[in-house]
Amino acid sequence: MQKSKGRYQGMGQLSGFKHGRLRLTLSMVIISLLGSTGLSWGAIGWADIVDPASLLTKLTKKRCATGFAVSLSGPVIYCIKRKLSLPNGDFQSECKAIDQGKLGFSWTPRPTAPPVAQVKAYACPDGATARQEENRFFCEFSGLFIPENVVQLRSYCTYLHRGYLGYSYRLP
Repeated sequence: MQKSKGRYQGMGQLSGFKHGRLRLTLSMVIISLLGSTGLSWGAIGWADIVDPASLLTKLTKKRCATGFAVSLSGPVIYCIKRKLSLPNGDFQSECKAIDQGKLGFSWTPRPTAPPVAQVKAYACPDGATARQEENRFFCEFSGLFIPENVVQLRSYCTYLHRGYLGYSYRLP
């Protein structure tokens, strides 16, 4: 390195390289945060990025009902209740009222035991309310968190037999 005006030539380049690398690293962190939270570029602006309080508010915004796990697939946000243990009986999902913040499952006990004994032996998952209509029993999640102005709100009930129940939506 040659000395020029009290500085070594090349140091500015090295310093600039480190500064540029820091910018690149910071940009990668911000992009990964955006991707992992299901936010689109339109939802976060430069004002949010340069203001840490605003950025944290947007990144930690509630997306699913309490007790439901958040899973992201591109712009779609899935709110899933996992590892549900299901009662013995013929069960089916009850997901037609998701637009009202309700979903659940129902079952008819197998005839091997008295219905009341089977229901007392089975407890609905945390957050669900149990009810009975004649010989059919229900576990219902109600008051589910669904953001305003969602696009394509759908129930996710196909895999109930595997212990998964939930809903998905897109934000505008």
